Amino acid sequence: MISQDIRSNRDRYLAIMAEHGTLAPQDIVASVSETQADLHAVFSSASVEVAARKPAPNEWCLLELVRHAAFTERLVAKLIHHLARDAYPSAEDFEGAGIGMMPDDDHGYAEVLDDLALKNAALLDEVRDLPDAPNVEMKADHPFFGPLNCKEWAGFQRVHDLDHIQHARKILADIGGWADARHSPSPTSDSHPGRPRGRLTPLPEGDGSKRHSIEAQPPEVRARMLARASTQM
Repeated sequence: MISQDIRSNRDRYLAIMAEHGTLAPQDIVASVSETQADLHAVFSSASVEVAARKPAPNEWCLLELVRHAAFTERLVAKLIHHLARDAYPSAEDFEGAGIGMMPDDDHGYAEVLDDLALKNAALLDEVRDLPDAPNVEMKADHPFFGPLNCKEWAGFQRVHDLDHIQHARKILADIGGWADARHSPSPTSDSHPGRPRGRLTPLPEGDGSKRHSIEAQPPEVRARMLARASTQM
């Protein structure tokens, strides 16, 4: 399923991905972390009950959209890692991949939100850890956008977030969920993909350490995320 947003904005989104192909890793991180934060804020605005409501029987609810977002981001991170190092992800990594991919997952809303934040952090780490001279000639095909290199796939993550920000807002509007929302996130601008405007992750300079979005979460959320992460190691 290719959304109307993706179809109608194909050229603009291709331009975003192409521009990311020219950016330094720190600028890619600033750009992608912005849309990660905005998407996570929309998801976090909904209660468990609201997240389970479908606008229509054959449409996704927010819970399903979060699962899709996390599943997709896991694969994008692997593409960034492997393409930069002259390789492709394994066949197992691609299992279930495709437009509209949806994992078989029965975790609750708080857990899948925590999992998405972990996937956000892991993808940003892959960008930070790009080799000094990543392979930008090696590409992997996206079924709608065509061949993308490692940096362009990072730009795809911004595009994917932008698409689902408007998708999640539409779901909330269709089900009347904004009335139950804890807050409404500010709009995201995609006109300057290298310009930070609201990072999910603080980026202190010079310490060389990895910075995870876990650190930016409230204590009770951070505890859940750390416990969940420990079971996946």
